[in-house]
This record gives sequence, C-alpha cells and structure tokens, in this order.
Amino acid sequence: MTQLHGAGQRHVQTGEVGIMGIGAARADFENFVSCDRATSATALVGGVLSNFAAGAVVRYPDPDDPTRGVMRVEPQATNHVRSNDGTGAAVGRLDAGGALPTGWTAPFGLPSSAVEVVQIGEDVGLPYIRIRLQGVTTSSSVFIYTEGVGAVAAEDGQLWAQSVYMRLISGSLANISAIRVRPEARASGGTGHSGYAGSDVAIGADWQRCAQGAALADANGAGEISYLVPTIQIASTSGAAIDVTLDIGLPQMELDAVTSPIRTSGAMATRAADVVTTPAPVNGGVFSVVVDFRFSAVQVAGRSARVFDFGGDEGRSLRLQHNGGLNTGDLLLVLHDAPSEGGAVLGVTLGVITAGLWQRAVVVVDGADLRVRLSGEAEVSRSDFALPRSGLHTLALGASHTGTVALVGPLEYRAITVYDRSLSSAEITELVEGAS
Repeated sequence: MTQLHGAGQRHVQTGEVGIMGIGAARADFENFVSCDRATSATALVGGVLSNFAAGAVVRYPDPDDPTRGVMRVEPQATNHVRSNDGTGAAVGRLDAGGALPTGWTAPFGLPSSAVEVVQIGEDVGLPYIRIRLQGVTTSSSVFIYTEGVGAVAAEDGQLWAQSVYMRLISGSLANISAIRVRPEARASGGTGHSGYAGSDVAIGADWQRCAQGAALADANGAGEISYLVPTIQIASTSGAAIDVTLDIGLPQMELDAVTSPIRTSGAMATRAADVVTTPAPVNGGVFSVVVDFRFSAVQVAGRSARVFDFGGDEGRSLRLQHNGGLNTGDLLLVLHDAPSEGGAVLGVTLGVITAGLWQRAVVVVDGADLRVRLSGEAEVSRSDFALPRSGLHTLALGASHTGTVALVGPLEYRAITVYDRSLSSAEITELVEGAS
C-alpha cells in the first residue's frame, strides 16, 4: 500500500502496519476513532465469533491479509428469529421428549420420530443445535422453520435477508438434491407465496454462513404479504430415505441486508447502529482525504450509504456516498446544503462500486477547486466548489456529520488519512495506482 509521509499530514489514523492502516493492536486507537453504539456487537476474529462491548469500535485483522487491520461500521438491525442460541431446546427425538428452540416449528416433510435434537452446544463462539434427520420423507422437500407463521411481520415492497451458519456433521447427502436458505412469504392466514430460494449451498465440515435476500412482492397472486417464515430447505423426493446430521447456528432474519450475527434467547434482539467519528481539524478550507473501504453488498435502490461525511457549521457538508438510487452502484461525491437550503448543490460521479472489493478514494479540496479519484477510474476535477471554511473538525463514517446513520449493510475501512494540505495530481496518482 502506497503511503505519503511528510508535512501537512494532520491526522494519521490507527496503525501498527504502516501509518495508514487500521491496526487491531494500536494502543492509542481510541484517540483517533470514537464509536457511539448503545449495544454490544459481534464479529469473526480469527475464525472465532467475538463480542465487542457497547461503544467499542469493531476492528479485527483483515481475513484476506492478517497484517492489515479492518474497522467495520453497521446500521441498526433486529433479528426476528426469537431463539437462535438454543433457548428452549431439549435433546431427544421430537416424539420422545426432544424439542427444538422456542419459536421453531417442527420440520415439514418428515415424521417427528425421524427428527432428533442430538446436541445443544457452542463452537468458536457460535451457539448451535445439532439435528439428525433420519427417516423416509413424506414430501419432495424437508423444511426446517426457525420461526412460525405469523411471527415475522412483513409487507410488500420490503427487502429482507435471512442467514444461518451450517455445517455437515455426519450421514450422507444421498437422496438429498440440494440444501437452501429459503425465506417464505405468506399472506394473512398463512396462504403461501413462492419462496425466495437462493443457490444451492455446498455444506461441508466447516462452518459456513449461508444467506438469501428477499424483495417482497405478490408475484403469484396469493394476496397481500403479511408474514415471512425463515426456512432451511432440504430438497429430496417424496418417499426417499435420508440420514443426515447438521449443525444449525445463529439463524437470523432482518430487514435490508445481512449484518453481523445478533444472538437471541427467547425474544427478538436489536443491535444498535455504529456512529463512528474521527477528528479532522482542517478549518482552512484546504484539505485532502484518503480512504480505503469496501461494501459487503451493493446498496438498496433508492437508498444511499455514506463512506464519509465532512460537515461545516453553516450546514453545508461534503459527502462521499454510494448511491443506490439514481445511479445504482455508483460512488458519488456530493456537496450538500441543509434541507432548508435546497439539498444537493454539486454532485460528481466517481465510478462504480463493486461489492466485496477494496477500493480507494482520494478527495482534494483547495478553496473552490476540487480533485477526486477512485481506484480504477480517471481523476475528476471541478472549479466551482464552495465548502465552508469553518466547522470542519469531524469526519463521520457511515453516517451524516450530525450523527444520523446512513447505511444499509456493513461497510469496512482499512485506511483513513486526512491532510491539511492539497495533494498534487502526482501524489493522487501514486496513492491510487499504488493501492492494493
């Protein structure tokens, strides 16, 4: 990763790995970044699901390159699966004293004598239920419902995401043609709609988080959607003999996009949003911002997500945002007034965001002159820029400079640097083309 040293680097952030990295071991990390989150949060750290206390910044080694650190910010999310940690479960066959977690419904497609809760445990921080399915199917698929009909209220036009950790423990996938995560929409009274089945999941011995989104619409005339049922589908044929044992961990059903796991123990639970800020005192009207970031998914149409928001006392702010509306998938730099002053006054399209790909953006402001560049794109310049010269003291990440969260799904950062000087075009080129 190319980095610049020398005069004008007013704010250097986080790093045991070079001066720009977000290192997990930097002792003075909280001197640079603060997080206002009212609840705890979780993240996989070294393959273990770890907890972060309320108000703690979520950061961890980059799974793709452990020498680099990553900071994650997320919006608020509610897990509508009421018992995903095993609460209410009991070991045994369902016809002989065994029980699934509270709120789960006995699988469809097998008799209760063919469904056994083998174990209730926890592994690498993941609570799980071990279920054996052994018997002759009575339908073309076996469905495991982690909530009952009517428990998850939903409506047409909403976007939902179902996720669950799974792994294969023993048995055979013979006579099983596919395993899928399948949110099912229902009208009031339980009338069925088509399920939103994703691609077949290749279950193995290692934990895998499987997910599927559902954009709700009455596509088959079954009536207004009222509920969602989070479902795991095990496709087979009616009358087939199956014998397979699966671990099912932390099933989750949430609005919009898949976020980090939210543990529940008999009732829905909500993880508060990350409101992350970092000081950036550059009141002279001349500054540069370099940020490395990636989105886990392209944002929802009609919604935007802030990579950063730099606000001024006069109500005008500079926003680097992923626009899921007018330019779906584009990254925009927007100079924005307070709503009472008419909204956006300048918008510059930088390029297309690719989900899961690290990208670097460089923004340079020098009075009315603006130069910006996104990795993989050409430099864009404007000379009609006018950001207030006062009040530029805080950089908000994933939120507005007033503290309103502006994200649909998770957003990760591994480098943020603010300079109180104008970077040259040569420096911009070096930073962008040297990014990796």
